Formats: sequence, structure tokens, C-alpha cells
Amino acid sequence: MVITHVAAHRGQVATNMRPRARGRATPSNHYQVNLEIFLEYFGDEDDEMGEDEF
Repeated sequence: MVITHVAAHRGQVATNMRPRARGRATPSNHYQVNLEIFLEYFGDEDDEMGEDEF
């Protein structure tokens, strides 16, 4: 199997507030990533096992 395509897409953002001094707050964001990977099999058709072959 060979990787033929890889892509990273923006996912959800988990937003939180981190308390700071003097009553202020700073946003604390956690970013998620969605990965897309395509695999292809470059081989002979004879290499694949049929239903009756084990």
C-alpha cells in the first residue's frame, strides 16, 4: 500500500477562559485537526486472496 494523498483540515476549536490577575481572563483555545489520508494498493491481481483461498 502506498500513501497517495495527505491533507489536513481545520477541525473544532475548544474555547476556554483562563483566569488572570486583577479579575481579567485570557482565552485558551485548543485547536483540533482532521486528517485525510488516501491509500492505494499497487500489486498484481494474483496476490489478492479469494473467498475460497486461505
